[in-house]
Amino acid sequence: MLSSAQVLVGVGTATGAAVNSLVAAELSGSETVGGLAQTCVVVGSALAALPIAQVAARRGRRPSLAAGYGFAAVGACIATAATLVGATALLLVGMTLIGAGSAAGLAARGSCPRRAARTRP
Repeated sequence: MLSSAQVLVGVGTATGAAVNSLVAAELSGSETVGGLAQTCVVVGSALAALPIAQVAARRGRRPSLAAGYGFAAVGACIATAATLVGATALLLVGMTLIGAGSAAGLAARGSCPRRAARTRP
């Protein structure tokens, strides 16, 4: 189940980042702003990494991944709404939240504690 979710998040984040970069460039009339949309995903991922790790340490892995994926879903909704109304700044906010999904996807790749415990001597 986790691997399926990870694949879907990876595809969604990559596709969303590429498409929204083009949308940002079109809305703003500037290729620079299109590049800024990509940067917002990376910044969002960096900003979300520590909180996701803290939630994982306190409450476990599932709640932390669910939170990251949830923020990404909210970001996707914001980016969609921003595209519909033509709001470049709001699109960039949505892209930043989408970065949380990227961070959660990377966190999901970590080793499974149960599997690691079984392989230790």
